[in-house]
Amino acid sequence: MKIFNNKKKVGATQNPTDPTEELNKNSYLNEEGNSSGNISNGNLLAGQGDWIYYCFDGSIYKQKNDGSHKTKIYDPFDLMMVELKEPSDLMMVELKEPSYLNIDEINVIGEWIYYLTSRGTSRGIYKILTDGSNRVQLLEGENSEEFYDFCVFGEWIYYKDQVYIFRISTEGKNRAIIGSNNFASHFNIVDGWLYYQKITSIEKIPVDGSSFPTEVINFRAEEVPIIDGFIAVEDFAYLTKTDGLYKVRLADGSLIKLSNDICTKINYKDGYIYYADVKRFWNLYKISTEGGEKIKLSDKHVNCIYIVEDYIYFMEYSSYKLYRINTDGTNLLEFD
Repeated sequence: MKIFNNKKKVGATQNPTDPTEELNKNSYLNEEGNSSGNISNGNLLAGQGDWIYYCFDGSIYKQKNDGSHKTKIYDPFDLMMVELKEPSDLMMVELKEPSYLNIDEINVIGEWIYYLTSRGTSRGIYKILTDGSNRVQLLEGENSEEFYDFCVFGEWIYYKDQVYIFRISTEGKNRAIIGSNNFASHFNIVDGWLYYQKITSIEKIPVDGSSFPTEVINFRAEEVPIIDGFIAVEDFAYLTKTDGLYKVRLADGSLIKLSNDICTKINYKDGYIYYADVKRFWNLYKISTEGGEKIKLSDKHVNCIYIVEDYIYFMEYSSYKLYRINTDGTNLLEFD
């Protein structure tokens, strides 16, 4: 575990704030680092209290959920090593390979932001205080090892590589494999179980890895395959296939079709599935988890869908701008 003494709040646009003081003003602190739906959408935005935290242009920002008080928490470019070569009439500055770039995913719990870098010379898992100080490397990638799909749950961090699912403590200790040869493409945690998607099935295993995996559902070879991951919420998993949107009862694996729409970027909130409709220019829709008529929320071309409290945050395909909209489709706000 590496600890970096960052006394300066890198790239901040506001005055430094004691993270514990800020947390005391929040009415809600996370028990898990991000929701299953947000993780499935790329894990680039998480919320806690009155703040959202997100990755953009290689940096980590926080912003009030009303769009105010945008603050750059961490900018890896500010920490790049610089080598000066002499002698020279003009000093030649060689920028070393950025060792902290490729911030791919973030989670937030309490005063800590946890983030994952899956590529480059510093791939691994880190944490940093919400004021941008005290950056700590919890896990360092070895050789060609790459990391994906991580979530922080209680005192444990769960993540996967190309083959296995792992967990490691939030102090960077006690790394262990959960199960064996998972070859999982996505995973979620619900009620003490880790559910993960394979090519033709969904399986579950206790979060502590104390027993062998159990198959929830197996998709026969002739059935239409899963195309865009899944999210597990309470008693069901929701997933998209090339012929529509489905839900799977976790107790018995029964499969129920909700819509014929070709959906992607699915997320969940209070009895509704939010998604981009591929055949309708990736516009934003929602549909009840019981099926029925879908509701159009926005004409924007949606790249990813994040939900924090009663707001939807999404990136637009063409502009890569961040927007916020109410879950009923009103009050569209463009974030700076």
